[in-house]
Amino acid sequence: MTRPGQGEPRKILLTGPVGAYATIWARRFARDQTLWLEREGEIRSVRHMAWLPESFGLTSPFRAPHHTVSLRGLSGSLEKGWRYRPGELHLAHGGVLFLDVANHFSRAALELVATAYAQRQLVLSSTGGSITVPLTFSLVLYVSSCPCGNKGSRHAANECRCTSEQFERHFEPVSQIARDAERIELTEEETHTLRVAVDRADAIGDAL
Repeated sequence: MTRPGQGEPRKILLTGPVGAYATIWARRFARDQTLWLEREGEIRSVRHMAWLPESFGLTSPFRAPHHTVSLRGLSGSLEKGWRYRPGELHLAHGGVLFLDVANHFSRAALELVATAYAQRQLVLSSTGGSITVPLTFSLVLYVSSCPCGNKGSRHAANECRCTSEQFERHFEPVSQIARDAERIELTEEETHTLRVAVDRADAIGDAL
C-alpha cells in the first residue's frame, strides 16, 4: 500500500474509482503521521477549547469535514476578542485534514484551506481584538478518477466514456489547491486490501 513519508506536513491528491475506500486510506495515513508528537500539548489544548473528550493515549488528529461545511466551521470563531471556538482547521493541527470529494467544496472553502496550509497559521479578528492560530497539518484531497466514477474500476457496470471537457470540469475546482500536491492513484489491488481490512475489523467487532 502506498504510504508517503510521515515526518513533515504533506499535501496529497488521492484519486481512484468511486468506492475506493479513500477515507480508510486517509485514516491509516493519519495513524502513521508523527506531526503530533511535538505538538501534544497544543493538541490537548485545542481539544479542551472545543469541549472534546480526552482520549486515553493521544494520537494523530484526523478531521474530515463534509463538503457543505461553512467557512466559520473551518476557521472557527472569535467573539469579543477572547471567546474562541476552534474550527476544523485548528482541530486538524498536528494531524490530517481530509477533504472527501474535494471538488464539491466551495471555492471559498478551498481557498481558505489552501491559505491556512501554506501559511501554517490563521488570523481571526473580532471587535475586541484578534488571535493568531498556529496550524500545521497534512492535507489529503480525494477526487474520483472521473466524473462517472467508472474509470479504474474493473467492476463498474459501464465503461468510462467521459470526455476531456468533462474531465477538465471535474478537476477544475481543485486545480489551484492541488497544484503542488503529491498525486496518488488508488489501484484496484489497494482498494481490495482496504476492503478486506474493513471487513475483518467489522467481523471482529461483531464477535465482541
